[in-house]
Order: sequence, then structure tokens, then C-alpha cells
Amino acid sequence: MRSDGPLLFPPGQLALTALHRANAAHSIFDFERYLRSVLSHYEPAHAISELAGSINAIDSLAST
Repeated sequence: MRSDGPLLFPPGQLALTALHRANAAHSIFDFERYLRSVLSHYEPAHAISELAGSINAIDSLAST
């Protein structure tokens, strides 16, 4: 990456953003559903929207 993303976000969120971008290009599966199913086991429901916000922020950093 050519941004401060790796310094600002944990590796797991960077990996999810990469998965999100790859899925956006190839449309292999429903990413939002995958994210909800994974996080439903570990985090409260409000963390999904926070994580989605982080993924969008990382994506915008990577796009610039």
C-alpha cells in the first residue's frame, strides 16, 4: 500500500478490505452477509457498522 493505512488500521481490517475489493471486482459472494455471519459469533451487532466504516476508510485511502 502506498498510504498510511497499515499504520492506522490492524492487519485483519486491511485483509477484509482486500477481500471486499476483490469481491467487488469479481462478485463471487455476498460480502455483507459473510461479514454479518462471521461477526455474529464474536462481536455485538453495532461493531458490524463500525467495521464497515473502517473498511470504507481503508478503501478510500488505498484509492488515492
